[in-house]
Amino acid sequence: MQELVEGIEKTNRCAIAISDGALLKELSFIASSERAFVCPEGTLAFAAAPSGRWLD
Repeated sequence: MQELVEGIEKTNRCAIAISDGALLKELSFIASSERAFVCPEGTLAFAAAPSGRWLD
């Protein structure tokens, strides 16, 4: 938990919450459409992108 707090502080308190369901949905989509397995932490970037919140 301390690492999470430190990471958020280092990014000027920027964070995006992605649900497990959204992560799994994106992982499944990438696997079926691209025939590729992307690690879960890499998939987070794809799942967060449509929100646009990370572009502040």
